Amino acid sequence: MVIYSYKRIPQHITDSVLPNWGVGRHEVLMFFEDHPFQLSLKFNDHEWLQKLAYLSDIFLKLIDLNLTLQNSTTVTIFQVTDKIESFLKKLEFWTSCIENNQLEIFETLHDFLCETDINLSQDIKVQVVKHLNGLKAAFNKCFPKCEKGDHWIAFPFSEKYFESAVLSVREKEKLIELKTNSSLEVIFEKKSLIAFWADVKEEYPELSNKAFNVLLPFTSTVLVERAFSSYTYIKNKYRNRLSVSSDLRVYLSSEEPDFKKLCASKQAQGSH
Repeated sequence: MVIYSYKRIPQHITDSVLPNWGVGRHEVLMFFEDHPFQLSLKFNDHEWLQKLAYLSDIFLKLIDLNLTLQNSTTVTIFQVTDKIESFLKKLEFWTSCIENNQLEIFETLHDFLCETDINLSQDIKVQVVKHLNGLKAAFNKCFPKCEKGDHWIAFPFSEKYFESAVLSVREKEKLIELKTNSSLEVIFEKKSLIAFWADVKEEYPELSNKAFNVLLPFTSTVLVERAFSSYTYIKNKYRNRLSVSSDLRVYLSSEEPDFKKLCASKQAQGSH
């Protein structure tokens, strides 16, 4: 197998494909000089590099979406639905951009094509469009749209979703009473959706319970994954007895303890 040295790899290729490696990218490429690497020849394959650049861009967009869905434990199904719907429309937009050769939307791919002064391969264009359409189909399958009949929970003071609300006659009567209460509308604007429905639970128990049935199920597995990783970290060979509930509660809490206050309330060592 031929191993290309760093000097024999065109500088414009290394700079465009590995823009974020910084100083480390030179060390990686030098590493290829001394160790057989089956993909070394790919650094001179423009079509392969175009695919790599596109994948870098699309995965970055997927990571950004994933982070926005996990950035808070208070994210509701309605917020998740909005973000997924936005991403689906972006997929359609990106597809049209690729078909019309408006490649600026994929920054790494665009920069690579500009720096190498080549056009996007027609074969790769077809593959990219196919991949984007496949992503859209997968998202539609994995993320069904939120039922319109539940939108009154997110917009209790709006007339728009009143008629489509899946509620009994008595519950709709209570919803009319709630949405004409101006003081509650002020509270709604200041508090989170979950906090609002918790506040009105005593006055509107039927509506509150229905709202919580929709809002409480987790929209992401991030807390489960964090719990497993935290448990693995806590449970080690130096702990021969483990009561994990209290420790996990601290690890998974979004509140940061006031360590100074906690330390000040404890006496490190009693006087003798």
